[in-house]
Amino acid sequence: MNSVKVSVIVPVYNVSRYLENCVNSITDQDFTDFEIILVDDCSPDNSGEICDRLAKKDGRIKVIHKEKNGGISEARKTGLQAANGEWILFVDSDDRIEPGMLSYLLPRADDCTDIVIFGVNFRHENKAGAEKYVNRVSPDDAEYQTPSEIGNLIAELDRLAILPYMWNKLYSAELLRKSEADFTRLQIMEDFYYNIQVLPNANRIVTVSKPFYNYRKTPGETLSSAYNPKFFELSKKRFLSEREALEKTGAATDNNMQIIYTSFVKHIITCIISDAGKKAGLSKKQRRENINLYLNDSLTKEVLEGFNPVSPKMKLIKKIFAGGSASAAAAFCKTVSFAQTKLGVIYNSILKK
Repeated sequence: MNSVKVSVIVPVYNVSRYLENCVNSITDQDFTDFEIILVDDCSPDNSGEICDRLAKKDGRIKVIHKEKNGGISEARKTGLQAANGEWILFVDSDDRIEPGMLSYLLPRADDCTDIVIFGVNFRHENKAGAEKYVNRVSPDDAEYQTPSEIGNLIAELDRLAILPYMWNKLYSAELLRKSEADFTRLQIMEDFYYNIQVLPNANRIVTVSKPFYNYRKTPGETLSSAYNPKFFELSKKRFLSEREALEKTGAATDNNMQIIYTSFVKHIITCIISDAGKKAGLSKKQRRENINLYLNDSLTKEVLEGFNPVSPKMKLIKKIFAGGSASAAAAFCKTVSFAQTKLGVIYNSILKK
């Protein structure tokens, strides 16, 4: 028997600067029938001590101190195993939620609903931690019930670039159990692989346009700030998984396929930019070989053949990629990287389209 309405699961790792603000945004909600599960993932700072102090102040807070660091997916899995709530909400420990969020969402989370998805404020900060600008991304207020409607929603969330995230979704605990979705430790894309297992199994999804989640975006979060040599293979797997979900739900329409083609092409851009970053440590020869590998991959060729972009930027990148020129692809992606890191608002409002 569920003892609370909502379990809020917060993975905690090296966030002593932000943790209390995050937790306060939850405890200050006007809806009170919830528990907070703080999962201390062997944090090297004093985040674990802060967790214990906050738990002493509020009986709704439970703390789990893991014995071994396992990453955010394992921390979420640990929290989910301890959850008693009818509904599950994931919150990252350096972010915060808006006042009145739960009291607004829960009336929309009735017995017939499996997931409530809401908007996000991406709060971009400078190096000093001051907010520079906010990029709001939200779905429309709507309901999705048939398999094809849910498939269309999957594609639309991908278009909005909020499909992968777990923290902008209120999940039915029963749905998560029924889906038997597993948390995969991949370092990147874990959220996507979890959601692509869960969403097609939903009977009804409600979307809310209000941006209830505040995501901190720091200057270090750029396309070249991290490097994973398996990113291209994971991107291929991501595309194939989403295509399978669209086909399974009867939503593999031309419009939806164009959306996931666009996403895959953007992932190739990310691969090229990431390879050029300092953390990759690749020589010019290695970068060129990788670009040739990306452009000559059979899936890339298949995607480019069906890809019919509308925007001038994506038309240009299709022409460059289809032409197979590694130097031209590298030059274009270098321009995209500069736009993202230096132009900020302009990139998010124009060039990101």
